[in-house]
Order: sequence, then structure tokens, then C-alpha cells
Amino acid sequence: MRGAKPFGELEQHVFDALAGAPAGGIALACSGGPDSVALVALAAAVRTTDRPLVVLHVNHALRSTADRDEGVALGVASRLGLPFQSVLLRAEADDEATLRAGRYDALMAMARTWNSPSIATAHTLEDQVETVLLALVRGTGLRGLAGMPARRALGGGLELLRPLLERGHGELRAYCHAHGLPYALDESNADARYRRNRLRALLRDLRSVEPSADQAIARLARLAREENAYLDERAAEALGRLAAEEGRLEGRIGELPRPLVRRVLRLWLGGRDLAFEHLDRLAEAAVEGRHGQFFVRKGEEVVIRSGVLERHTVADGEEE
Repeated sequence: MRGAKPFGELEQHVFDALAGAPAGGIALACSGGPDSVALVALAAAVRTTDRPLVVLHVNHALRSTADRDEGVALGVASRLGLPFQSVLLRAEADDEATLRAGRYDALMAMARTWNSPSIATAHTLEDQVETVLLALVRGTGLRGLAGMPARRALGGGLELLRPLLERGHGELRAYCHAHGLPYALDESNADARYRRNRLRALLRDLRSVEPSADQAIARLARLAREENAYLDERAAEALGRLAAEEGRLEGRIGELPRPLVRRVLRLWLGGRDLAFEHLDRLAEAAVEGRHGQFFVRKGEEVVIRSGVLERHTVADGEEE
């Protein structure tokens, strides 16, 4: 056990998280900030010969300090004896969603070149809290309250790992200081154009009222994740009992417990891209035994007749 030295428990936590990853190498996403620098150093401290590490950096070239950040990531990798790769990614837009999508695509492409089936990122406890609260104000259900999972599939045989999801910024920055590791601070974290930055200002006030707010919200996410997974299992079982085909659903879906109906329909329709309003209206009609045509997504509707639900392609994709 590594618990006998300073930060030993933190290192053991990261060791356990990485040990559960798919066999093979692990690509460490490093922005140059304190959290990701700590991730690289922690992974290096607990590395094993059967899990080669590589440090990956995505340079969006949006700030005058972008090259500095890349230099920090390169320097940390060199100091720890780890291979390094970066990519210059000039985004057409600087909104959060576009940057995130481009960053993950770039990380996945680089990870494949290194034959690393896992990509580890430095998402922290505070990142989890922000994710849950942003989902809450958008009017989410259990799925959104569950926040970010510690592991999830990225597609193409790759898996995303978040080994620091239960650890705070303060602890990770202290780890950097204790080991003399350089890091860069992102000036864009003060840019009020980004929703997360505006939320952080509100969170500071919330923490002054309730110092344990982060831990309480993270606990809510964990409970929501467990209950959401349980309901998904029950929904899959319920769908299996119905006479379900790709484009047709027969059976007494209206007799299912109401909390399962939307989940069964979402599973049958295949996707998280369904707007809640459309899914809820369809679920309500199925429960009440109504007939009619119900728009579900662009180019698709569901027709209900005599208790049978059928999926149909709509040429113009418009809701009537």
C-alpha cells in the first residue's frame, strides 16, 4: 500500500482507478493546468510495465498563452520520462461544445496511434459539481443528476477514464507543489462568456453558506447514477417482454409503471438525442391509450393505433 507516505492515499486511489482500465496503454490528457499535471505525475508514480503511459496535449491556439501551456505539458512529460504528443487544433468556433468535441476527437486519434485503449482526463470533484448543477438548471432527470461517470465508452474500442473525479482542486494543486511540478493557469477561466465560469462565481457564494456543498452534490450524483442504472436495467427487461421490433412495438406498454415508460420508449427509439417534451408526450399518449401521430425527432414520428406503436420516416422532418 502507498498510504504510508504523504499523498499515499491519493496515489493508491489513482492506482486502483487505472488498474480497472482495459488491458493496454493509457493516454493521459494534459492541458498544462494543475489538475492535469497532477494526473500525469500521479499516473507516473503508480505506473506498471504492462500499462505504458503517453501524455497527450491539444493546442486550440485560442489564447496568446496556448504555446506556454503546451510547453508546460511537454516539460512535465519529459521530466517524468513519458512520451509526449500534441496536436494543433484550430477550432472554427470557440463555444464550449465545439471545443470539447474537437478536443475529444483529437485525443482519440492520438490515442489510437499509441495503441492506447484508454484515455484518462483530470476531471475533478468541482467539475462534477458544475456538471450536475448545469444539468439541474436545464431541467434534467436522474440521468443528468448522475453527472459524469468515472468510466465510459468513447467508441471505436476506446474508453474514457476519470480517476480524479472524487478529488478536489486543492489536493491536486498541493500535490504539484509538494513535487515541485510546474503548471499553467488558464486565463479563460475568468471569461464570463462561458457558462461554467459564471456558475463558479455562484458556487463560491454557495460554499460560503454550506462548506460541504461539493461533497453533498457529488453524493447526490452517485446516488442518482446508481438509481438511474437500476431503472435502465428494469426498462431493458420490460422492453424484452414486449413484442418489440426495430420499427414496431406491441404489447401493453401502458400497464408498465409510469417511471419506466419513457425509458422503455427511449431505449426502443434508440438514442439520447430525443427531446424530453417529445418523449414525454409520446409516453403520456401510450399510457392513456390514445391514437395519433407523434413527432419524436427530425425526420421521424411514431404512430399509435390500437395499442401498437410504429416508427415512420417523415420526408420533411417537420413536426405537425
